[in-house]
Amino acid sequence: MNIRRTSAYVLLIAICGMLAFELPRAIASRVDGYRWFDPVVDVHGMIVDDFVKNANRQAMQSAVIKAMVESLDDRYTEYVPPQLEEDFVKDLSGDYAGIGARINNRGADYESKPLEIITPMIGSPALAAGVRPGDKVLTIDGWETTGNNDSDCIERLMGPPGTKVAVKLLHTDGTEEDTVITRNRILTSNVYGLMMTEDGWRFDINGDGLAYIRIDQFTDRTVNQLREAMKDLEKQGKLNGLILDLRDNPGGALQAAVGMADLFLKEGEIVNIRSPREDKNDAGRPFRATRSNTYEDLPLIVMINDRSASASEIVAGALSDHERAIVMGERSYGKGSVQELRPIPGNNGMLKMTTKYYFLPSGRHIQRPKQLSDEPWGVDPSTGCTVAESQLEERDRILARRPFEAVGGEYVEAPSAIGEEWANTELKDAALGEAITLMEQRLDGDDWPTLEPDEDPAYISTMVQLENLLEQRERIMKAMVETQDEIDRLEGLAGEPNRGLGLEDDLDLEEPVIAIYDAEGNLVGRWKVGSEDDLQRTLSAVELSRLDQDAPAGSPEGSSEEE
Repeated sequence: MNIRRTSAYVLLIAICGMLAFELPRAIASRVDGYRWFDPVVDVHGMIVDDFVKNANRQAMQSAVIKAMVESLDDRYTEYVPPQLEEDFVKDLSGDYAGIGARINNRGADYESKPLEIITPMIGSPALAAGVRPGDKVLTIDGWETTGNNDSDCIERLMGPPGTKVAVKLLHTDGTEEDTVITRNRILTSNVYGLMMTEDGWRFDINGDGLAYIRIDQFTDRTVNQLREAMKDLEKQGKLNGLILDLRDNPGGALQAAVGMADLFLKEGEIVNIRSPREDKNDAGRPFRATRSNTYEDLPLIVMINDRSASASEIVAGALSDHERAIVMGERSYGKGSVQELRPIPGNNGMLKMTTKYYFLPSGRHIQRPKQLSDEPWGVDPSTGCTVAESQLEERDRILARRPFEAVGGEYVEAPSAIGEEWANTELKDAALGEAITLMEQRLDGDDWPTLEPDEDPAYISTMVQLENLLEQRERIMKAMVETQDEIDRLEGLAGEPNRGLGLEDDLDLEEPVIAIYDAEGNLVGRWKVGSEDDLQRTLSAVELSRLDQDAPAGSPEGSSEEE
């Protein structure tokens, strides 16, 4: 018998057997998938055939896709419709041309204040055109910035490389200047020192080898910029210990995070990316140290806070898990999910979808759960190194740092040796002060000092969030009172009907009772107002007419309770 022919028959039989087993299952799976669409197709047909108006089929299709995405309840998964696709890709790439300046966030004050420059960037078109720290941008091509929000102003400052934009500046000395800035591509540096000097960033803290470097974002250039800064410090003999500040860093490129952690690790896993779904059986994609580093023995402190996310958490978590660095600050943000950008066939837009999680070498995943959970997440500070910071303290720290980071203005003097007290008083930075003291103790000895354990970082993080929300509520309530005062003033000018109870301001109402009657005078119910609630403020938006207090009892006019 022909062996080749026999083998072919056997192979054909095997294939047919596999098809007989797998094909029905595949067909059933596809049929189930089609059945899922049956009610959607039915509703579409009903609307298109019989709705009182001609339906917009494109809008319905987009609505169905948006509804599916929203049902996932994942803030990082989103549908990008075709008309927004170009802008979305542009924002994602970070490739833009502008003037190169950091803008102060005006918030709601944009209605009454012009756009303000915090500082021009090093080597930027703005710096070359004479823009200075603290300048107010009054107009952009004749268009006033006061009354227009920051996003609209920034959009007008951006444009194709080589194009020009005319701005009217108000300098801090009170003089005005009209200047024209030629836009260019902005390749920002993400590596900052402790302060800016005439010679560039100052990275050394005390002149004895203690260095400080802050990273504000992870891009494909960040690791090389960090390596260059550290090499310059080595040449000067000023790198015996490093404080690496990743606070307020939202993350960025994964490869940059892996490369930065690799600078300080001898071996081992840095991060593993995999799906947590059991049906995926995903072994993951591990990233490991390459043993090509030169700083594996450098004493290292990594600073994080509750705004350190994603790539920042990978670096801090990997170095902490390998006991390679001390982590100082607060529990990190907890953004440990990976998104993929997938085009929808037929030019129907794009889907940015969460598909995997980051897992640290310890097996801990970074992603913060939506609800309170005992399961650990994010990256916690090392033992004894938790330094909590409220929103007000964070704001004070950021504002105190600005004069020291300005480019092109008058440079602020600082002592040659900076310690904890100076960091606390001048920079309003308690965490940095503690990091400096801890690193000095490490450099004076052979090992890190033993510290007393803190409270549970998760509890501290929760308490800080609670305090921040209480502060936020207080600001909102204050704004509401100011808004109500303005409403009262305008209603008085316009002669509008009185709203609210109209009671005297000094009237002391202690746990008043509200009674509601129907149109026939029947009592519907009575409710006691809580002692913490402001009855007058609560009813201030309701138009009320005061009834005769002498009306007979048993009717709405005769009620003695507050109404």
